[in-house]
Amino acid sequence: MKQLMTCACALLLALGSAAPSIAGQFAGQYSDVLAKCLVQSSTNDDKRKLANWMFASVSLHPDVAHMSSMTREQRKVVNQSVAMTVTDLMTDACKDEATNAFMMEGAGAIQLSFRVFGQLAMKELFSDNAVAKGLAELNTHMEAETLVSKLGIK
Repeated sequence: MKQLMTCACALLLALGSAAPSIAGQFAGQYSDVLAKCLVQSSTNDDKRKLANWMFASVSLHPDVAHMSSMTREQRKVVNQSVAMTVTDLMTDACKDEATNAFMMEGAGAIQLSFRVFGQLAMKELFSDNAVAKGLAELNTHMEAETLVSKLGIK
């Protein structure tokens, strides 16, 4: 039963960390190289800023907005910080890779590369011990017997 509960939590983690796909777009050689550059060139501070930005953005969703007390000014600061980080990564650390990706594969290559970078930020959020502990609390509210029974697992 513990394996089933662990599997359920892993599934929730995977769903929570999945970035939206870009319809009709597939990673190419140049977008892959850019994505690797973004990941390798980003500092822990860059990843932290991106994680803050993702939280700030997601917290605007009407279903969860009531759980965040972030002000418009705080969101503006987060947006400015990430904009500077992205600009620095694209124009300094990964300039050649970004130029090649755009020239060879178009604007979609940039989007795909940042999708990978966004997944990194989500990984940062979900790998924090406090977050992992909070996610594990789901187990205290799930009924393993009901899952096993309804799934027909013996």
